[in-house]
Amino acid sequence: MGIDQPHSRVVSRRLRRAAGQLRGVIGMLESGRDHEAVLLQVAAVSHAVYRAASWSSPTNCPNAPPAATAGV
Repeated sequence: MGIDQPHSRVVSRRLRRAAGQLRGVIGMLESGRDHEAVLLQVAAVSHAVYRAASWSSPTNCPNAPPAATAGV
């Protein structure tokens, strides 16, 4: 079963945010930031990716437009 278009946009938006956050984490590492701060951000990125993955089903996506969950 594929992901419908409105739902796909929601998942894509979450993954883009996580990718941006990950780029920030890489910058933190390269600039020598405190390891605890880096690990906290790594955990946040991990959670964001997990949430995007769990939203691969339209019934699990709280931000999906109503059409995304119709007929499920």
